[in-house]
Amino acid sequence: MKTKIIILGILIFFIQELCYGQEKVISADIDFSKSKNVVSFNYGDLLSSRLSISYERLFFNGKMGVKLPLSVTYLLKNDRHSNFGTPTLQGGLDVNYYPLGQNKLTFYTGFSSKTGLVYSTYNYCPTCNYYDDLIFHPYIQKKVFISGYVNNGLLLHFNTHFSISGQFGIGVKSIIDDFRPVQISPSIIGELNGSFRF
Repeated sequence: MKTKIIILGILIFFIQELCYGQEKVISADIDFSKSKNVVSFNYGDLLSSRLSISYERLFFNGKMGVKLPLSVTYLLKNDRHSNFGTPTLQGGLDVNYYPLGQNKLTFYTGFSSKTGLVYSTYNYCPTCNYYDDLIFHPYIQKKVFISGYVNNGLLLHFNTHFSISGQFGIGVKSIIDDFRPVQISPSIIGELNGSFRF
């Protein structure tokens, strides 16, 4: 319930900014590329009990951006098995290309890489030291993962300081495990960002 209230509050805030921004964004000649620094809050991740922020720096007149995201899961279930597959902490590097530059409404594409900790399973044998009754049990623990994605997104500027964006990415993910061969699985990600630009 608290999460829904927070998301609703954020949406109301950006709707107000949109209305306020319309008064300023009267001319299409406004140069949105002057704001080179972008701090974003991914309010879509609140639905997964994650707090996600990022910093992006724009280059080449706003046609390329390098982004550093950070995400922390702030609410985990008491039962470890219920947290299977849940990233507890992750960071990464995104490179975005804006073919149309920083217009009021613009499209971007790019790639991203992420790494962090995720709850994963492995089997252990509590009786192996006795060489009999070898019974393997599943066990949940944190493992390091790496992933890579190809992203596409839309960006809408309210004014020179506020914007929102939506992003969708398709890629692969692998969990590093000393007891298993490398396993690569398909993965998808999504973002709904509210951003402050300066």
